[in-house]
Amino acid sequence: MKAEYDIRTMTLDDSEDIIDLVQESFKDAKTFYLPVLPTKKTAYHFYKLEIEPAIINRDPCHVVLSGDECIGFSCSSTCINKVYDLDKKIALGVLTFILKNHRRQGLSEELRYLTMKGLKELEAEYVLCDIYEPNKPSLLGMKKICEESNLNPELIFERYGCKL
Repeated sequence: MKAEYDIRTMTLDDSEDIIDLVQESFKDAKTFYLPVLPTKKTAYHFYKLEIEPAIINRDPCHVVLSGDECIGFSCSSTCINKVYDLDKKIALGVLTFILKNHRRQGLSEELRYLTMKGLKELEAEYVLCDIYEPNKPSLLGMKKICEESNLNPELIFERYGCKL
């Protein structure tokens, strides 16, 4: 990772920047399995449902700054453990997004390592990640982290869609 970037813990004060980044991420159909439109409304509700609860829960959520500009984020949630009685502590997702002109500099990888470290500190025993099949960079990044960390990912389920 280059020195001109700073990574810090995400706060609720980052909401506008994160919503803008979520909206930008939805412009690339390969990033998300639902055919959402990249509108402010969609991004706002995604943030409120998927990201804000994790921030409030003090789960591993980080932002990447280039100067004063927020250019990326990563977030994972253990909130599911407060909703359901589970036999082990589970984390959901390692949601990561970097603006296109800042990619291929190791930022996503650094964020994923920080997230995994944070999940271990929270004593999460298992993480479930959805990676949309066309999103090859995320799949390769996950495989690299697993290999370097001696983790053995399992394919748990596949999602299928069909036109009606």
